[in-house]
Amino acid sequence: MKTGIAKISTEDGNYYPAFTFTVEELSEIFKKNNMDIIEKIGKPVFTSFQDVNSEEKYRKHLEIELKYSKQNSFVGFGGHIAIVGQKN
Repeated sequence: MKTGIAKISTEDGNYYPAFTFTVEELSEIFKKNNMDIIEKIGKPVFTSFQDVNSEEKYRKHLEIELKYSKQNSFVGFGGHIAIVGQKN
């Protein structure tokens, strides 16, 4: 998905804006605002947990997500991207 504004519908028929960015675009915004990037996280990068029906499977899925969600090559796969920064 590229940068833009998506309209997300609510149950009552209204909409709210969702601002979309690629990892690269969001990283550039941080840099332009003199922020050092501490960490990039994609969530979830592989799967939703909807089909996990046991504690053992849940823990294994979580282990895999935590292992890969912070790796640069996987961050962009996330349904949501979080970047932690610090003003320099």
